[in-house]
Amino acid sequence: EALAAGAGLASAQLRLMDGPGLRSIEEPPAEECPVCGCVTGPDEPPGCDCGASSVETEVPRLLAGKYRLSRRLGSGGMGVVYLARDLRLDRDVAVKTFVGLSALRVMGLRQEARAMATVTHAGIAQIHGIEIWRRRPFLVVEFLPGGTLADRLRSGPIPEQRAVAVTLMLADALGALHEAGHLHGDVKPSNIGFTPNGSPKLLDFGLAHEKDEDVVGGTLHYLSPEVLAGQPADEADDIWSLCVVLHEMVAVEHPFAGGGIDEVAGRIRDQRLARGIRSGVGPEPPSTVLTFAASTLTAPRPERPPTARMFIGELRKLLGTSWQSV
Repeated sequence: EALAAGAGLASAQLRLMDGPGLRSIEEPPAEECPVCGCVTGPDEPPGCDCGASSVETEVPRLLAGKYRLSRRLGSGGMGVVYLARDLRLDRDVAVKTFVGLSALRVMGLRQEARAMATVTHAGIAQIHGIEIWRRRPFLVVEFLPGGTLADRLRSGPIPEQRAVAVTLMLADALGALHEAGHLHGDVKPSNIGFTPNGSPKLLDFGLAHEKDEDVVGGTLHYLSPEVLAGQPADEADDIWSLCVVLHEMVAVEHPFAGGGIDEVAGRIRDQRLARGIRSGVGPEPPSTVLTFAASTLTAPRPERPPTARMFIGELRKLLGTSWQSV
């Protein structure tokens, strides 16, 4: 009886996905410029001057009757992100597609989106909703025009005081996320965006997991040794990832950088830093921030901060009074 009830609920939710209330299902696929990512409708003139022939893409020009997609912002293993205009509220939003998800995973994503929308914090990108087009989910989130941390790191290191400020804001955001019962599971530079005034926010909650769930996703370079070994993830593993990001912001290099994926994974498992602590050019003393990051990333798990709040406390304590205004 329990299995039949569950199957009936799943069937009903799938029927709702294809219901007439979702206008986006009736929309035909849009066309996209393969050069600049400009998105247009099948009957519209080219929206760019690239000269390339547009190709049919797997997104509609108008999603759910209210989000008009305009250009591709980026892509990754889980899907593609587009800039769109919310026609009802007259604002820009980011729309992320997901590929290769089962029907059950789509329903789970709906539940995650609803739960994540209840977590409010200045360091967490706001979720506006989730829409379905041809059984494919689209996550609609706050658009951050300041770009990502990955974009900024291409121009060089982040000043230490700024790097610490960003880290503290994101750690506080993770604390709020954890207290609400969620793990992020994929903290990395490309999942950290900036508002127009430079405030950092965590992105990409399509990969967020419930605390009790065995997280095997994420990006290898930012996974803790324990998660790589197959242990269930918890709050400390999000903090590990953030500590790796802190090191990258100051040193502009991954602390476990190696010649290939296998070497990187081996260094992470052994907690063996690639090049030790870097302090920049010249005979300067070792960076306090890099020393903190390196000591955290090489410490046994019982000696690492288990929660975001403890991580914040240890970072502030180590940096001393001169950093208290950060």
